[in-house]
Amino acid sequence: MSGKKFYSDVLFVQVINILVKALWILAIDRAVQNLLPPESYGRYFSLLAFSILFIILLDLGINNMNSREVARDRSFFYKNFYGILKAKLLFSVLYLGVMFATFFALGFGTEDLHVMLPLALMQIIISFNTYLRTNIAAHERFKLDGIFAVLDRSIVIVLCGALLVVPAWTDWLTIERFVYIQVVGVGVSFIGLLAVNIRLRTEASERSKFQISFIKELLRKTIPFALLAALMSLYTRIDAVMIKDMLGDGQADRYAMGYRLLDALNMVAVLLSGILLPMFSARLKDHTQIRKLSSMGMRVLVLPSIVLVCLGVIYGPEIMYLMYPAKADLETAEAFSVLLACFLPISVVYIYGTLLTANRSLRFLNMLAGLSVIINLLLNLYLIPKHGILGAAWATLFTQSLFAMGCLFNAQRRLEALPSNAEWLRWAGFVVTVWLLAFGTLQFLDNSPVHIAILVIGSLFAALAFRLISKDLLGLFSSKSDGSRG
Repeated sequence: MSGKKFYSDVLFVQVINILVKALWILAIDRAVQNLLPPESYGRYFSLLAFSILFIILLDLGINNMNSREVARDRSFFYKNFYGILKAKLLFSVLYLGVMFATFFALGFGTEDLHVMLPLALMQIIISFNTYLRTNIAAHERFKLDGIFAVLDRSIVIVLCGALLVVPAWTDWLTIERFVYIQVVGVGVSFIGLLAVNIRLRTEASERSKFQISFIKELLRKTIPFALLAALMSLYTRIDAVMIKDMLGDGQADRYAMGYRLLDALNMVAVLLSGILLPMFSARLKDHTQIRKLSSMGMRVLVLPSIVLVCLGVIYGPEIMYLMYPAKADLETAEAFSVLLACFLPISVVYIYGTLLTANRSLRFLNMLAGLSVIINLLLNLYLIPKHGILGAAWATLFTQSLFAMGCLFNAQRRLEALPSNAEWLRWAGFVVTVWLLAFGTLQFLDNSPVHIAILVIGSLFAALAFRLISKDLLGLFSSKSDGSRG
């Protein structure tokens, strides 16, 4: 795939995702949180995190392994498609058993159960959807994969939007019904994804057989991936559950205010990771191509994240008061600024962690993730009682930064994947320029929209000046001929 084709597909996927996710966050999810009592939405946010803690049991590493193997040899998809679907059905039963056993053991109440049941169903369907999308991405049909990535949210936006706009229907909306509407969205996406996968599958003559030996062999291959996903879920989601347990549903609602935008950015970054994983897997022997791909990923994710961190630090209070006029306060704004800063190390992880996953450097990744879990738990146990939601935010930033630095170090040691010293100097120049532009001009500009516009435009020119926006990206807008090749 040419650089121009890469940027074309990434640009298409990211634009539609940003548009849909922005509508979801700003027009729907935020409105629902503002409409419902804090305890109601806080319960939903914490239980959603709780359901994600066990989501690895639905996957056991299949999705990452499948994306890697199909990118290398598409016959893997043809031979194993139906076998993997049946295996995931068995994993769904395991997920329900373990999650609800833990749920009742921790003493959750009946009100929690009413939210937990549809959330569990939603996670099961999402797991199937993610697997089905890896097959589409591994065939390098990234635009189709991008459409399915936003289809479920688009459906929820339409349905919830109608409830929020029509006054007579607003009282019907409860947190349980909000979750069920999301189940409808992922269910419709599942039907479409399954149809596309079956069509891809029928292009081949191979037939897969489902046997117990198949599951054993599958687990042997996927357990390292599963352990990594489980550990990463723990250190990224356990904070919401701990806040609910230590501080109550109301504080979980306040933490969700800041976490929402970070979660949305993660959804966008996951799409790039889904594109990079099969591409890295197919090019592991060529360190030059690996370095080029990782550099492309850095420019797509890390460049905007640097600007976003500046905006979050400067305008955190304004953003929170704008989104939650009746609920926001200084503490939620501070927590939001810290959480938004997490997107910088998260972006690095989605690039170089994905590369290490493609390289099957799973022993290192699991050790690093295990260390991150221990540190995150200890930090949360110490900081949440003392500093509340702001303490949880700082614990998250420290843990994400630790994991990102480990990925950078190991990617260079194993694959020589990091940029050259000259390129690092250009990155340093860009960061200093953006930081000076953000904070140096702030004292002269009282108009926030003007200051933001100057920062964004100035950052674009800085990226051009330091040659961090390549000719491939510039050529994307001047010619379409090459974009159809590769």
